[in-house]
Amino acid sequence: MAAALAFAGVAVGAGQEIPPFPPPGIALSRVALVSMGGEIAEVGETPLETSAGARSLIGPEQWLEQLPELSLIAHITPVELDSPHDGSRAPSFDDWHLAARRLQGLADGDGVDGIVVAHPTGTMAEAAYFMNLVVRTRKPIVFVGALRPWTAIGGDGPLNLYNAVRVAASEAAAGKGVLVAMNQNVDAARDVIKTGSHGVGAFRSVELGVIGVADLDVVKLFSAPIRRHTEQSEFDVVSLPRQLPLVEIVLAHAQASDRVIDALVAAGVRGLVIDGAPPSTWGAAHVAALRRALDVGVVAVATARARGGRSWSHPDHRVPGVLSGDNLSPEKARILLQLALTKTSETSEIRRFFEQY
Repeated sequence: MAAALAFAGVAVGAGQEIPPFPPPGIALSRVALVSMGGEIAEVGETPLETSAGARSLIGPEQWLEQLPELSLIAHITPVELDSPHDGSRAPSFDDWHLAARRLQGLADGDGVDGIVVAHPTGTMAEAAYFMNLVVRTRKPIVFVGALRPWTAIGGDGPLNLYNAVRVAASEAAAGKGVLVAMNQNVDAARDVIKTGSHGVGAFRSVELGVIGVADLDVVKLFSAPIRRHTEQSEFDVVSLPRQLPLVEIVLAHAQASDRVIDALVAAGVRGLVIDGAPPSTWGAAHVAALRRALDVGVVAVATARARGGRSWSHPDHRVPGVLSGDNLSPEKARILLQLALTKTSETSEIRRFFEQY
């Protein structure tokens, strides 16, 4: 097959070779293709529009029309969600809650073997981790996006979507939790973060690396997440409250004052994530403010802004009662703390959540 395909005006760029089709008659998996919008849904006026921001949008039906090769690797069911497709705002908790309930419903059905979720890349790592914690299923759920519009020269959307469907259709992906398939890599939702603004290789699991690849000939998984997720999770989208407890993130930096923490406590936060200087240290003002916050029952979790390695406090900077966020990013530590606070306010129990998830 040609190294570059052109279909409906969409060019698959050099180096983005589509693998050979499966032999005729092979049994195909059933994959639900869910759209929550993002760059992968954007259509520019010309192929030279290579950055996000196009306001003409397409969805699952158009992807299937313009990338008919998808139907040769799986039986696709298109699913459109009522979400912020135009990129004018980040998805809210209501959007995630709606999506999680829909994903749970799809996963519970007999007509779906795997699910692909197309999502804006800016918050995709967070959304994937949230679903990893609240959707209970062994079936593969694979998040995918693009750093360039669908129609851009060298656009990564078509190949990313093709490979995401391949991963979702793979029996090897079952039971691995929510996955992210970008740039021919397969990452665990817990570990992956977006590390760049524009390049197609922006998604990386900085510390632990990919768990698999979507190579031209085969989807190959090399490892599996050992932290609790999906079917082993104690959290469940069906029983979640309509609003999660208020948790905010505070960045520790040179000359940081106590004002932000004090203001957030006064505003009624139930939890704080302190993103500290590696391995997670804070200045004197933050230390004093954290002690005041703990005294009134706020739960605090420490992360390290290096994005590599676990967070822990040097004895000279330690505040008794502040919990370690392990190696989670502050955004994901916030999500886990919010969910934990729906269960308990006991720090010993919340510590267990951060050790197991």
